[in-house]
Amino acid sequence: MERLISNWFRNVRSRSAGPMPLWACVTDAFAIGRTSAIALCEEFGHDPDREVPGLVVDGLCGACNVMFCAECEELTIIPEGHVGECEHCKEAELAKEAAVRLVKQLSVHATPEEVARRRKISQTRLMESVVTDMHPGIIK
Repeated sequence: MERLISNWFRNVRSRSAGPMPLWACVTDAFAIGRTSAIALCEEFGHDPDREVPGLVVDGLCGACNVMFCAECEELTIIPEGHVGECEHCKEAELAKEAAVRLVKQLSVHATPEEVARRRKISQTRLMESVVTDMHPGIIK
């Protein structure tokens, strides 16, 4: 029995998402109270207040391989052996990179006069939409 408990202490894992003290893991595993759990930890030479990592580390659940992204607050299933990347943030990042590349391509090919002309057209369209929103009776 002593060997079984020693092995358990070597391989202890928290069953909760976040970290918890060792004595709490002992309480969960053996269905005993806090005082008895602390005594058991000390009997086997372990610090009862040692923090045991939870199932979720860096947003990735070790039990079900689902990642919670704190940035976009979405869940992503991560296949076994793959890197934990949020598929939602990754798509948004790719869209941003594409937009930046498009702007760079346009600025490389457009002359300063063309850029000024496009800016003037954009400003005119913006002003027209503001005027028509403020005065719906105005017809172009």
